[in-house]
Amino acid sequence: MNIPARSDRRWIPAAAILLLLMAGRQAMAAPVPQTNEDAVGKLLAQGDEYYRQGQYSLAIGTYLEASSRSTSRLNLSAAYFGLSLCYFYQRDNANSLKWLGRMLDVDPNKAIAADFYPQAFFRLFQQAKQEARDRDKPAPSTETATKPVPRTETVPPPVEEKPRAVPRREPPVREPDAVPVVSPAVVAAAAPAEQGGHWEIGGHYAYWTINPILSIFRGTLTDKLGNEIQNEIDKKLRSSHAGLIGAQFTPNLTITSSGANYGLELRYFNAGWAGTFSFGASLESTTLSLSLSGTPRQIFTNGTIADATATAEVKTAPLFTTNFSFRWEIGHGRVRPFFSLGLGFGKLDGTFSYSYSGTYHYGSLQEDIPAASSTKDFATLSSDIDFTIPKMFVILQLDFGLKIDLIKGLSLLGEAGIWDGLILRGGLAYRF
Repeated sequence: MNIPARSDRRWIPAAAILLLLMAGRQAMAAPVPQTNEDAVGKLLAQGDEYYRQGQYSLAIGTYLEASSRSTSRLNLSAAYFGLSLCYFYQRDNANSLKWLGRMLDVDPNKAIAADFYPQAFFRLFQQAKQEARDRDKPAPSTETATKPVPRTETVPPPVEEKPRAVPRREPPVREPDAVPVVSPAVVAAAAPAEQGGHWEIGGHYAYWTINPILSIFRGTLTDKLGNEIQNEIDKKLRSSHAGLIGAQFTPNLTITSSGANYGLELRYFNAGWAGTFSFGASLESTTLSLSLSGTPRQIFTNGTIADATATAEVKTAPLFTTNFSFRWEIGHGRVRPFFSLGLGFGKLDGTFSYSYSGTYHYGSLQEDIPAASSTKDFATLSSDIDFTIPKMFVILQLDFGLKIDLIKGLSLLGEAGIWDGLILRGGLAYRF
């Protein structure tokens, strides 16, 4: 009768072992819950990606979310540092300095390399470092010296006090003494696309002259324009002295040039505030005046001579051109050198006007040549002197200058260079 009872007791240990095995398998198959700091790491990675794309507003929101969830000094340091960089590229130095201070509260040994960041940001970092040192200087009090552990009012949410439930390996880019959160190449090239800095509008005024290149065509120009004056003198004298034939004509004219230029320009910086290369289009109004003066002399085959005093002017009508240019600025400081390369086109038109008076010498006698003047447009002048004046004006531009930031977005520009001749230009530009 006791045999069945002993048989029942033999199965109890076996059933217990079977239940333990089944529970172990379920425990091994159950997913390990994600720790809070793992989620923070993903937020930091997303914030870094927004930063690389120049989407600073999104990056700021992501970094703030990460900092609100984290209790790890390492993650807090990374989030605060990302916030300071984002605000810096938004031209908000006050907030950038604020988050650098928060970062140094949790990571006082943080250091960055000057070569990896803009000089302005590196100076902000040094300023925050100095303010943190000044803030942490102990007060001369014996009472605080006796306390074994100072109170941590300035430290963010407790970090060291909470036990680390699941240790994890931190990404090497967020090690305190390693490479910063974002690589130096990204820092240098990043641009706040949604925050502006892509467009710049400006106005300028310039003095323009072709004196430096007049020597190239001075002889041809004075000969051609002098011939027009010669023809008029010949007509005058032949009306009273028939049979005169010209033998030699000497223009004896000097020539100088002056002009003005002003215009409106729109430029595009593809990299936004961080960009130094831009493409521009401008509408220009340009005028040029060539002034001639001298004492032309006409010798005739019969030995008689006509001496004249003449003045003349070639003046272009307002020359409206469309210009396209590329500009390269050097550096990111308040004062930046730059150089530009461009090309422009416009319709050329204008007038040639002259006046003269003189004396006709024949033997021991002489008579006055009546004063006269005339004005012709370029088309008529081309026909009269057998010289084709081009109808299209092409402008070649190569200049160098300085750009000085006055306030955020507003700059003063001064430049000098080639504008077919020599141009000296000044203007204002606003970048937004």
